[in-house]
Amino acid sequence: MTRPTFFGFSTQQMAKIAQEAMEDAVAANAKASIPITGLVDGRVQTLAPTDPRILAVVSKSDLRLAKVSDVERV
Repeated sequence: MTRPTFFGFSTQQMAKIAQEAMEDAVAANAKASIPITGLVDGRVQTLAPTDPRILAVVSKSDLRLAKVSDVERV
């Protein structure tokens, strides 16, 4: 039996792509000083762009995008 795919990507690959897209969207909103509303610890909360949890996502996104940028230059 073959595993389901989405445009040739496995379920795990699609989950990773979705997670990275969400992190990039949160980072972009934070950089624009837009508060982020989402499910945090089982509750809907609005977090300020300066919240340490948001800053961690921004850092992670920036690192990933920097790596992509380095690869594109080669």
